[in-house]
Amino acid sequence: MGNTKKNYKKGTRHELIKMILTCGNIPWESLAVACGNPEVKKMKIREMAKEGVLETVKVRNNRRVYTLVCLSNYNRDKELFAPYHTQEEISAYETYGYTDNKKARYSAGTDSLRVIANNEITILMYEAGFGACPSGKIKLNSNIPVDDGNTYYYTSRELRRYTGYKADVVKSAEPENNKFTEKKISNSRISGLLVSPGGIYAVYNIGRSAKDWYRSAEYKFKIFLERMLAERMTVPQGSDSAMLYAEKYDTYIPLIQGGEDSANAFDNINSAFRKTYILPYSKEGRELTRLMSEKNWKSRLLARYAPKFRIDTSDIRVDCDACMDKTYICLFMAPELMRYKRFLTWAQESYENDPGSKNSYVVICFDFQTDFVKKTAGRYCRVMTAKLSDYIGELNEIKRKEQEKC
Repeated sequence: MGNTKKNYKKGTRHELIKMILTCGNIPWESLAVACGNPEVKKMKIREMAKEGVLETVKVRNNRRVYTLVCLSNYNRDKELFAPYHTQEEISAYETYGYTDNKKARYSAGTDSLRVIANNEITILMYEAGFGACPSGKIKLNSNIPVDDGNTYYYTSRELRRYTGYKADVVKSAEPENNKFTEKKISNSRISGLLVSPGGIYAVYNIGRSAKDWYRSAEYKFKIFLERMLAERMTVPQGSDSAMLYAEKYDTYIPLIQGGEDSANAFDNINSAFRKTYILPYSKEGRELTRLMSEKNWKSRLLARYAPKFRIDTSDIRVDCDACMDKTYICLFMAPELMRYKRFLTWAQESYENDPGSKNSYVVICFDFQTDFVKKTAGRYCRVMTAKLSDYIGELNEIKRKEQEKC
């Protein structure tokens, strides 16, 4: 075959195969979060499809069509790329990836959608430069350092295969025979866990809608995470934060402005975690994830965009990130859902009593968040915007100077 002359040792071919071995397939939508120009990977996929190594298949599910990039014939073509990938990556595909690919392609309803949604998040984390592949992270059954400067992403499957998971069951009493039955945690929509110097985040992919979740399932899974982290982290710490990813920011509008159904979804999302951050599934969401993985990330943002404001707001009635006199700031660059919603409640109440108070409530956001902020806060608050690319450039320059001093 002419394929033997192709370079699978490095480059785009290597990266594509690596992600398929890790996930089972690549959802076409996930190419939008690729570093560099996504068209390069799309062209390479089409080239490899013509060679017969890859194939693209369309899956109809929940009135939507998904395109998945898969290996055409793993057993036939394995010798082309296997020598350039670790045994852990090969084993991941043979043990789980092949089955997950079949599930995504042929199963109906939730099973297929869950595989696709989880793969989208894994690929975003990989493109963000985190340890997301089997060979790029410390195993869960080993001690995980929190001070080595690295960030690791663990999928929901890895979490469920942790040695303590099966023992972490919910016991329900049966009074009639005085026995207890043991049930595993089920119905959680978690995609994975991000362990980083900037925080430990439970990660969810909500796609196009913030559907109602099982509150008890998410809370029970959070308790399991707390126990696991207490056992595995070199410096024990919990996970009190979650990251939500949606196809676009407008998906979150019902959580801010919606009626009773949306309020129930909002309550269930926030029931388990003290802080819930909302991000879009996009390149900008990927870059914001990188920022949030760094130590002291929010303090840096406040120092840059609210340098003269008071940061300790514990004795202020208005739920805000910073204040000065009667000016209150919500830093949506750190897109915490509950704080934003509470801030808007105060701003709306103040505006209805005095329309002139609009200048007292300020929302600071990045450029890619502006439309969402204006739709949800523009009536009651001043909106100030900064370019994400400018901030990243400033941050990189600061890091470069710090390295020069070392």
